[in-house]
Amino acid sequence: MRWHEVPGRFAIVGIEGPPDLEDLGALAKPAQLIVEDDETTLLVHEDRLAHLLERHPDAKVELDLTWFTFETPMDWEVVGFLAHVTRALAEEGVSLGAVCGYSRDHVFVHARHRETTRRILGGMFPEGVAPQRQPDADQRPGSPSVQLSQGATK
Repeated sequence: MRWHEVPGRFAIVGIEGPPDLEDLGALAKPAQLIVEDDETTLLVHEDRLAHLLERHPDAKVELDLTWFTFETPMDWEVVGFLAHVTRALAEEGVSLGAVCGYSRDHVFVHARHRETTRRILGGMFPEGVAPQRQPDADQRPGSPSVQLSQGATK
């Protein structure tokens, strides 16, 4: 399993109610959006945060998060991958959030746990950190590179 740390810092933001189109303007690769009955949660680059806070001054915010991406595409029959990762991090006192894309999993941790997370992931997945490539013209600086391997599964 190859993984990488996404450059930059992220924030998780909770706002009341559903988002509108202006709120969605804070989303840039990578990002997360969860809409629930009474709250919307966005995981965004910190440099996109001011836009949300101007519109939602009472938003709940956690700053200074680091995002890690597991590069190998995984199919939906895989059982226990995130449990394996989160257990190892929990044993070292690292709290985290998890983001599941269709093909890849991601975790985000507070920056104070960055080095511990890098050490643990490096020990669990000795093939190491995937090399970063320059962002495509349509990607923001700091967007993750994705090195796909054919036939990979979780």
